Amino acid sequence: MSDGASNNSELAAVLRRVAELVGRDDVDTDWSAYEPDELRSEIGSFLAKAEARRGLDEPDRQALRVLFAPTGSLQETAISSGWATEFLALAARFDQAIVPSGGD
Repeated sequence: MSDGASNNSELAAVLRRVAELVGRDDVDTDWSAYEPDELRSEIGSFLAKAEARRGLDEPDRQALRVLFAPTGSLQETAISSGWATEFLALAARFDQAIVPSGGD
């Protein structure tokens, strides 16, 4: 039970930092599937759910996995915006946090 809360807290922390990064004025989404405002809105929606301590349903979890996937929209945005190295660290944290509570 505390594992799920811990994972949710870590997921919220990762999403909060990603929201800060995509919220920059100089964010470049040219190589992603999103316009800057769309990406900000998408991340903001997931962040609001994580901060409210609601569990993410499987469609939300899958959508986040796609966003954080190698060569996905977030990585492409990170590379073109100059924060690729930080993205890799955030993606590693995300991979640990997205594991379902009670699962292996």
